Amino acid sequence: MSNSIVILGSGSIASQHSKNLDNKYDLYTLKESSTSSNEFRSFLESKKIKAVIICTSSGTHMKFVKVCIECQVPFYCEKPICLSSMDVNFLRSRTSKEILKNCVGFNLRYHPGIIWLKEKIENHLHPINFTIRVGHDVSKWRPNRDINEIFSLNKQKGGGAISELSHECDIACYLFENANEWTSFSINDPWKNEVDAQTVIVLKMKNSIGSINLDMVSPVLHRQIVISSLDFFIELDLVKSKAIGIIDNNKINIKFDFNRNASLKNSLNNFLDNLDLKNSAKPLNLLKDCLNSSKLIAEIYEQI
Repeated sequence: MSNSIVILGSGSIASQHSKNLDNKYDLYTLKESSTSSNEFRSFLESKKIKAVIICTSSGTHMKFVKVCIECQVPFYCEKPICLSSMDVNFLRSRTSKEILKNCVGFNLRYHPGIIWLKEKIENHLHPINFTIRVGHDVSKWRPNRDINEIFSLNKQKGGGAISELSHECDIACYLFENANEWTSFSINDPWKNEVDAQTVIVLKMKNSIGSINLDMVSPVLHRQIVISSLDFFIELDLVKSKAIGIIDNNKINIKFDFNRNASLKNSLNNFLDNLDLKNSAKPLNLLKDCLNSSKLIAEIYEQI
């Protein structure tokens, strides 16, 4: 098998993926601004490529994903993989062989607190109420950039809270299954870029009900999940990597060992090991297992 990997994109996440590969692979780096679909197709057809890591702006992911599928090259695509229901339907229509080992960058699934929480509530019989919150000031993400040049606030490039903070939508579907019903409300950004900067989503699942609060203007960084049921109350703080609450009348106070880059690296290595058929665990973020959350994200994005 080829040892060559393509990193498509040149931003901070592309740079981090490149560093995490630890010089184990021959890397090709392609810039989004100078790579059309046809040029990308010609490049893949002219080389023997092990995998592609797609780190371009959110609104361009699918055009490169489709080329990878056409050329039968495995891919790891940063989240969200798409922003339209039509594209979700396209992915659902692919054969299992075409998308079997591909992954989406929902690496928050690798947070030890999320893994612990999923084990706690799996097969839980009583209804669950949940609140998932995330917030930080998007203008501070790139402190040396003009606010109008940040693609996270560019609607044409797929910016906005629902796409930039889509981990929370994925975690809701990952923990509580697919949403049967949902509604959302949004407020546009204060910098007049006309993208959703604050979005609240209310969901009804099979045996749970809850909300997701996405905030790109909060002056305080926060990322929390609060769930309650008949026999437990748990507050998981993903910034502090800590869970507190009560389970079966017993107080809990658990600290998790978490490093953001480690989860990113574990997710990517898990994807690559799975390609090599190594004896590693199945990736937590296989594309086929992320289609429900991708559908929710796309539908909300289209509504906004």
